[in-house]
Amino acid sequence: MINFQDKVSFIWSIAEVLRGPYKPEDYGKVILPLAVLRRFDCVLEKTGGSELDPQKHGASGAVEDEKVRLSSILEKLNDRFGTEFSETDYLSREQVKEDILNSDDIRQKAKNNTKENFKFAFERTFMDFVIDRMNTNQDFFMKILENPEFKAYIMEDMMNEVYGEVNS
Repeated sequence: MINFQDKVSFIWSIAEVLRGPYKPEDYGKVILPLAVLRRFDCVLEKTGGSELDPQKHGASGAVEDEKVRLSSILEKLNDRFGTEFSETDYLSREQVKEDILNSDDIRQKAKNNTKENFKFAFERTFMDFVIDRMNTNQDFFMKILENPEFKAYIMEDMMNEVYGEVNS
């Protein structure tokens, strides 16, 4: 069992990762919710849950085209960043994208701006969406938080998709 000091150390290690995007006075707004989410994650891990079939619960479209695109994206990420992300990890990425697409504020900014201007608003809010989903797949999101090149790649790719879907 993890003792109290280990929990405190874990929370402060997250604060160190957040040092760039968040000011020290804002840590409390982020760390406490993350600690609560982590606790839920631990409880749910013990009790289990049902797995969703991505083909039944994903976006509409041709399944084979999606599998080819998915394989291509995963291969590019794994080759470029030396990772071993799976389809499950990709679903975490898609969850962040769906959260972004469901944001009225982001949708409005995408509709009312050029792609270049939209990029500024997107970059300011991207990490908020990532942190909201961080505990869903800790390995994937920690890579975003710890590797600036990986973060930039994911952010650019997702920004292009969000802008394209909103304006299509």
